[in-house]
Amino acid sequence: MGLVMTVNVGASARAEAQDVEAGRAIATQGVLAGHAACAACHLESGAGQAEAAIPRIGGVAASYIKQQLTFFASGQRPSAWMTQYAKQLSPKQIDDVAAYYAAQAPAVEAPRIATSAEQIAHGNDLYKKGNMSAHVMPCAGCHGPAGQGLGAMFPAIAGQSPSYVVQQLSGWKAGKDRDPMGKMMMSEVHGLTDEEIQALAAYIYTLPQSPGAAK
Repeated sequence: MGLVMTVNVGASARAEAQDVEAGRAIATQGVLAGHAACAACHLESGAGQAEAAIPRIGGVAASYIKQQLTFFASGQRPSAWMTQYAKQLSPKQIDDVAAYYAAQAPAVEAPRIATSAEQIAHGNDLYKKGNMSAHVMPCAGCHGPAGQGLGAMFPAIAGQSPSYVVQQLSGWKAGKDRDPMGKMMMSEVHGLTDEEIQALAAYIYTLPQSPGAAK
């Protein structure tokens, strides 16, 4: 029995490694000649480009990456760029590239942005306590106290690009549901002011990126 379990675990580990390596090839080389690969924007490490509002996906749960690529491919999450790219991927390729980016270690040091201690402190308060008078629940309740997330439902957001966070929160506040999960976020952020959105984005960016995001 022990031998069978050992063999099964070993086979599973090898299969996972193969998925990650296949995903690396997709991320760095793409799947169609003449078309950009994931790394062209999100970088090979998955660190993204904070200044350009290109989100970090390295270390994010594979289940969330897979879900979002599927939404892009089906048109459930409209995007002029991501939809055409995701449509090139087969379900297996989506699994592989999601496994690859989920396995990437967080960046050691993220690019610096201009902010203030007061803004970060305000964001910290909103993130952990919310604003009950405006019916804004604490972000930590779903995304975790350290921004580590929980699988496909609640993605890891620690260290995420501030401009990307502002873009997404502002869109939900304006009534853009983005994808099938968006209606939940629309109800959560409708009471936030623009200043509070900026403060949350600044604080989230300071959270250490966790290599153990839930899968």
